[in-house]
Amino acid sequence: MENDTPERIQPDYKAQAKRQLSGNWGIAIGFTLIYTFIPIILITLITLITVINLTLNINIQSLSYVVTILVSPLALSSVIFYSRLSKKKTVSVGTIFSGFKHLIASSVIYLVLNGLMIINGLVAIYSSRDGIFLSLVMAIITCFITLYYRMAYYIIAVEDNISVIKALAKSKKNMYGHKMELFLLELSYIGWVCISLVTLGIALLWIVPYMELTLANFFLNNYQPEDEHLY
Repeated sequence: MENDTPERIQPDYKAQAKRQLSGNWGIAIGFTLIYTFIPIILITLITLITVINLTLNINIQSLSYVVTILVSPLALSSVIFYSRLSKKKTVSVGTIFSGFKHLIASSVIYLVLNGLMIINGLVAIYSSRDGIFLSLVMAIITCFITLYYRMAYYIIAVEDNISVIKALAKSKKNMYGHKMELFLLELSYIGWVCISLVTLGIALLWIVPYMELTLANFFLNNYQPEDEHLY
């Protein structure tokens, strides 16, 4: 007996991204330029302050915390920008500041997504040869754990008043059954990243919008809101 239940056809997120970028490449590239240069400027300032610190008493560790707080809303701003572009809403370069409205939430999510990976990286650096394999295994496990919470930024973007704890919980719920799909989707961009290295990073101005919009399509397609109200 045949199964009459229709199978869900998986959208081609990359094809969607190409269509959505048609006529929007200029604004997407402009956004990418600003998004890229802000962290570069911050790192340059930290480097200069580190040099100055040879003569002045400046707490570099405190400055690194400030940089983290400033960079984390940029990640949310990028999500908001590409979520709006995915839903055919009006976007502008000024969206780069939209993530700062959720400063605490974006900082917490940033630490959740990057904290364990940073710890594993430090373990790998300072471990003995016998501990490198264990560190690699831990890094892989951590990578898959953080996939549960990758949707949290998008939930913050589409649900304006949701708390960060609830956003993380809803992300974990929505990502059940989609982690490997996301992992393979991101893995498919390795070739594009290699191309960007050959072009000294210039190709990233086109690759980043293509990749970010593809991911926005993935997350928004698999997001299951409790109501129909979207940001």
